Amino acid sequence: MNKNSTKDTYFNYDQQYQRMLNRRPTELVTASVVSTYSPPWLKGVTKDVAVLDVGCGYGYQLLLLSRLGFNNLHGIEASHSSHRIACEELAGLAELELADAFEYLPEKKETYDLIILNDVLEHIPREKTVELLVLIHDALHENGKVVIRVPNMSSLLAQYSMYLDFTHIVGFTEFSLMQCLDWADFHNHQVVTRRAGIDLKTWRPWRPFRRLGLGRLLNDWVHKVFYFIRQQSPKPTTYDYNLELWSVKAPG
Repeated sequence: MNKNSTKDTYFNYDQQYQRMLNRRPTELVTASVVSTYSPPWLKGVTKDVAVLDVGCGYGYQLLLLSRLGFNNLHGIEASHSSHRIACEELAGLAELELADAFEYLPEKKETYDLIILNDVLEHIPREKTVELLVLIHDALHENGKVVIRVPNMSSLLAQYSMYLDFTHIVGFTEFSLMQCLDWADFHNHQVVTRRAGIDLKTWRPWRPFRRLGLGRLLNDWVHKVFYFIRQQSPKPTTYDYNLELWSVKAPG
C-alpha cells in the first residue's frame, strides 16, 4: 500500500489501537467517570459551544462531553477503522468526518469555540507542528480554546511512551509545547495539573487503593527526588505520563 498520505498511514491503525488495550468509549465512559470529570479548561464553557475533536479516535472524548450535556460536537479522524467505530459509538451525538486535519481545517476559519487534540501532535512531523497549530488558531473564534494532550517527556517513562507507537515522531515537554503555541499566536498557556495526595472524593471501599491517590503521590515524590538530584531548572509542573495543556486565541 502507498503510505504517502495520512489516511494511508492510519488505514489499519485499529490493529495498533487494540494492541495498546484501547476499548470502546461506551465501555469506559461510566457514570463514575462522568461525575468526576471536571478539567479546568471546561470552566465557564457553555454546553452549546462548537467543539471539534481532531483525531477523535474511537470517540472517547466526544462521548464524555456528550454525557456532560454538550450538544454541538464534531470530530475528524484519519483512520478508516477508528472512524467507523466512532460513528457506531457516537451515532446521533456528534458529526464525524473521515478527514486529514491539514485538508479539513483551512475551510473552517472561525468556526469553533473549543478544539481538542488528544494524542495527536506527537504524530505530526516537526516541520508541520506549528502549521497545524496555526490552522487550529484560525479555526477558532476569538477567545476560543485549544486543548492538547501529548506524552509527557518530563516523565521517567518518557521513552516508553514515545516509542510505544512507531508513528510517534516528536516529543514535548510543557516548555517546548508552549514555545510552539507562542509561534502559533496562542496566549495564556496553562498546564493541567492534578493534585497528588489522598483523594477521598473518588475513593471507593470496594476498590481501596485504585483511586485513593497513593499512586500519584508516589509518582510525584520519585520524580521530585530525581529532579532534585539532577538540579534541573526549570522543573516540570507535572510528572504525569501524559502532558495536558490548554491555551487561548486572543482577541484581535
